[in-house]
Amino acid sequence: MAKESIAGVESYVVMSRADLGIAAPERETPHEMTFVYSIVVKPGKNAEWEATMEKVIEASNKVNPNVFWNTCQGTIAAPDLYMIRVNLDWKDMNALVMPVPARLKVAFGDKKGERIWQDNIDVVESMETNVSRFRLDLSHPPQS
Repeated sequence: MAKESIAGVESYVVMSRADLGIAAPERETPHEMTFVYSIVVKPGKNAEWEATMEKVIEASNKVNPNVFWNTCQGTIAAPDLYMIRVNLDWKDMNALVMPVPARLKVAFGDKKGERIWQDNIDVVESMETNVSRFRLDLSHPPQS
């Protein structure tokens, strides 16, 4: 019965890409939610996408310094896959976070910021967003 309810399974190995994210400060408790953006870039366009992400990091550090994320890249079966993970708590949902295109425009000027964002759009084949909620009350965290 459970087998019939599964539409499909995707499996791949990813590696951390610390150079394509902004590390968050250490915490004692896990975040309550995780947004995962799965981005597939067009074949052969990894370098262009990564160059855009370097500009996003630069812009974020300049105009929205309390935004953090980590990035992983697919390896063997999915080298064009990048996964950007943003950890949040419920209280963060009401915080004003400047959208990426706006960060680029503020940091680099309207024309250049728009061009950087368009360069990103041009190399992305697909994107999917998933939101997960962590329930500490239903978990058994390791004891220190």
